[in-house]
Amino acid sequence: RDIGVTGVQTCALPIYLVSTCAGITSNRVVTDKRLDGLNLIPYLKGKVTTDPHAELFWREHDSYAVRKGDYKYYHRVKNGKTKEMFFNIAADPGEHNRLREPKDVKRALRKDFETWNAKNIPPRY
Repeated sequence: RDIGVTGVQTCALPIYLVSTCAGITSNRVVTDKRLDGLNLIPYLKGKVTTDPHAELFWREHDSYAVRKGDYKYYHRVKNGKTKEMFFNIAADPGEHNRLREPKDVKRALRKDFETWNAKNIPPRY
C-alpha cells in the first residue's frame, strides 16, 4: 500500500515497528503494557516536524545511555571497570571529543536514566 512517503533516508529502531505498522493499517495497538515506540508515519510524511522524543534511553547488558537535548551520556561496566563517556552531540555529532563538564548535566542524565529504568521490567539477558 502506498503510504505517501518517498525519498526518506533514515534509520528507525525496532521499537517503532508495532506502532508504525498499526498506523499504516489504521489500527490501534491494544495492550496493558507501556510501549516505547510511536507511529513514525506523520514524521516521515512531514506532517510532524518536531523531535519525536525529548529524551532517549537505552540499556543493554552491562551498559546504558541517555540522550537529552544537546547531550549524550554513556555508562558501561566491564570486567569490574566503569567507563563513562559524555558528549555534546550538537557540537560533536560524531562523538569524538569527550566532555568532563558540565558535571551537573552528567549527574542529571544519570538520574534521568535511573528514573526511567525503575519503570522497566528487569532485563532477561
